[in-house]
Amino acid sequence: MYHGTVKKFIASNRQMGLQNLSFQHVHLSNVIETAEKVDSRRGKPIMLNIATGEMYRDGHVFYPSKKGVWLCTKVSAKYIKF
Repeated sequence: MYHGTVKKFIASNRQMGLQNLSFQHVHLSNVIETAEKVDSRRGKPIMLNIATGEMYRDGHVFYPSKKGVWLCTKVSAKYIKF
């Protein structure tokens, strides 16, 4: 799955992963265009590839949303492919 970010957050994402700071959940999409559209409002989006299969096998829980994205509480940096 994918998550969009912008350049100014890459260093933080590498160190801390993805946190649900402004929202209740981290939003992930299985369609890259959806992730790009969501984060384009903050600048040119950089797509992060999230190893959700590995996360699931490690016990993380995902929730489908009515808007067609998947939600989780956080994504550790070890699951992010930069």
